Amino acid sequence: MLDKPVVLGKRGLPFDHFLICSPQSPPEVLDLINKPQLWSAHPEEEQPLYHVLILVGEEHYPQVVDFIEEARRFGISRRIRANFPFEKLTAGKSQMVLLHPKAINLNWEQQIPPDYCPKSNPAHLHLQPPPSFDLHYYRVTVIAPGIEMEEERGLEVVTSIGARPQEGPCLGKIYNLLPVPAGQQSGEIAFREMPSFRYSYTPSGESVAGLTPGIFGIFPLTGVALIKREDGTVNEEAEERIQKAGLNYYHAEA
Repeated sequence: MLDKPVVLGKRGLPFDHFLICSPQSPPEVLDLINKPQLWSAHPEEEQPLYHVLILVGEEHYPQVVDFIEEARRFGISRRIRANFPFEKLTAGKSQMVLLHPKAINLNWEQQIPPDYCPKSNPAHLHLQPPPSFDLHYYRVTVIAPGIEMEEERGLEVVTSIGARPQEGPCLGKIYNLLPVPAGQQSGEIAFREMPSFRYSYTPSGESVAGLTPGIFGIFPLTGVALIKREDGTVNEEAEERIQKAGLNYYHAEA
């Protein structure tokens, strides 16, 4: 089981820092269902850096934002088989790479821009960009008691204010694609009920069709929990592989 505390330290980063927006297409790998895999972006290197590639399934998280909101509140904990090659991971560098079957929105160009982007990307939100300026110079005479001199000063002149082309897809748009609750109108704040919490969103009434698999988050691997057996022991082979990698770990009750 992988574990990421949700509490930020003095040098901690906000949760949204670890989200990927725009979500990325997953690598061509074998079946990931209930089977996290070792994965490297550069396997051809002499000593490749490996990560743990994990699929977040639809059974418990129908939409990727369901998982995101749970992780935002409670942290991330994922079960991994005891025979996983932990020894190939690198302490402090290997990370959890998370995928969901509905993370990439293929229809974003036909939809209105989202009202939230985890990276606050103006091109995702379709915000007006800052005006562009040209710098023109003019000469002035500065007079002070007993001093007369000339200097150049810059004058900023607005030359254009144009609309920046929208980019995408944005992970935040998926919040808007959640269904409009019965008795409510699109554009109104709604609440999505999860087993242990609920979160707010603003449905746009647009179709949720067109969502495909994608990588939506890369999170640090901060600890491994070895689950105790009934007699209090743990899998010694798994513990040895974890120790070989230098990963932080602890024993936990089932």
